[in-house]
Amino acid sequence: MHSADLLVSNGTVITMDAADTRIENGAVAAKGEKIVAVGGADAFAKWRHTRHIDAAGGIIMPGLVNTHTHLPMSLF
Repeated sequence: MHSADLLVSNGTVITMDAADTRIENGAVAAKGEKIVAVGGADAFAKWRHTRHIDAAGGIIMPGLVNTHTHLPMSLF
């Protein structure tokens, strides 16, 4: 059985890969500071996890890096 420290599920996963893949009703599993699996939420039904975050239909995406610099540019 698979396990994770953190499971975030029930959201749209934005992978930021070259193909701009988006996974509706997706999930992301992490151990420590590393993402160990990404996929449809159904695939994680039997995973053991220490902590679970229900994204409640929201977006699951990588952290925004250096947003303080780029946020004002969106106004241009």
